[in-house]
Amino acid sequence: MARCGGGAAPKGPSPAAAERQRLKEALAEQLLAEGTRSDVSLRAGGEEVRAHRAVLLARAPLLCERLAGGQLQLDGVEPAQLREFLRILYSSDINLKEIEELFMRKIQESSTTTLQNAQKNVNCIGQSKRTPADQNTPSGALFFSLYAGNSKVETASLLGEDLLRLYKKCCCPDINICVEGKDFQAHRAILCARSSYFAAMLSGSWAESSQEHIILQG
Repeated sequence: MARCGGGAAPKGPSPAAAERQRLKEALAEQLLAEGTRSDVSLRAGGEEVRAHRAVLLARAPLLCERLAGGQLQLDGVEPAQLREFLRILYSSDINLKEIEELFMRKIQESSTTTLQNAQKNVNCIGQSKRTPADQNTPSGALFFSLYAGNSKVETASLLGEDLLRLYKKCCCPDINICVEGKDFQAHRAILCARSSYFAAMLSGSWAESSQEHIILQG
């Protein structure tokens, strides 16, 4: 005879947790991996990675400030480091402030080193190309994964909060949607990732795909 309460089926993920997972998958897979509706390019070590201004603005505003004409060359950053940084940006629930500051500091340190080397024009024959501090610094994808692994995962999705804040502040919208005379300013990339309806409308052969102002009826 089964005991009372025994053998209960394990509970599945809560609706909130499931929604957070869908959001992460939409951004990480559709936007970052597939490059859907990408509008900026980041280059590191001769490799180009396509990204989205809206996501960068919401999650890494310091990096977004450096964008000029939709392109940004990142000196001192390895391609694997850039890919891992963007993966965290697009799919992580952690607070990204420290990781973004670390990323920006690495870029700044590289720029300073390059300038000093150009001014001194000194050939340090026989010396290691990396300082002791550099030698103790993890490289590649591990560089940011270590910091991300030690960061606090928030109960509420910071990824969702960042994107919602971007929408509420109307930061750099690239499309205006009018419903019953009311305008809503939004971002194409986010709409396409989160809604199959908007993905079909804005990425397909619909007339609205090339329009900055669309009107929805009904």
